[in-house]
Amino acid sequence: MQVDNNMSPTSMMVAIQTDVIKKSEDTVKNIVGDILEKNFENTMKIEQQVAAATGTGANLNIKA
Repeated sequence: MQVDNNMSPTSMMVAIQTDVIKKSEDTVKNIVGDILEKNFENTMKIEQQVAAATGTGANLNIKA
């Protein structure tokens, strides 16, 4: 965020709000990324259990 002494209060407020929005978007992206990563890890574990039980993997072609 770039703020200087010559900015009007409205411009400063907009700059601060823009910065907060960008940081919020980054936080949401990180959270969604973490959720997707955990979901993938859980799917892999399930696929491995299926592979162990059946001798072959389903979607990921994992073999026991």
